[in-house]
Amino acid sequence: MGEIAENEVIDSYTRAEAIADGILIDVTGLAVEAGFSCPVALTIVAHERYVKAPEDMEDMGEMNETGRLWDILMVLRHAARKSAGRSEILFRLSARESGCEMAVATLKAVCGSDDDGEMCLTVMLPEED
Repeated sequence: MGEIAENEVIDSYTRAEAIADGILIDVTGLAVEAGFSCPVALTIVAHERYVKAPEDMEDMGEMNETGRLWDILMVLRHAARKSAGRSEILFRLSARESGCEMAVATLKAVCGSDDDGEMCLTVMLPEED
C-alpha cells in the first residue's frame, strides 16, 4: 500500500451529495425570490427547528413552512447587507418553536464555494460546522 501525500485528498463529500442525502435542504428557489443571487441551503437541523412547523401548530396559517423560511431569508438578507463581506454571519430572529411561545433564535450563515467553486450560502445553528 502506498503512502499518502501530505495534502492529498482521500475522500470528499460534495454539497450536491449532502443535498441528495438530506443533510442540507436546498432553498435556492425561494431564496432567489427573496433577492439572493447564489444558491442557499439550510442544514437539516436548522430546517427541522426553524422552518418545519411544530406539530402542534401545523394547522395555523402563519405557521406554514414557506412563511417561516421566508422570514429567515429576509432577516439573513438584511444581515448580509450589513456584514461588510464577512464569510460568516450571525443573525437573530423571532421564531415560534412550539405552542404560541415566541423565542429568539440565533442562526449562522456561512458563505463558501459550491462544488463548482461558485459562491453559496449555508444556514445552520451557531454550533454547527
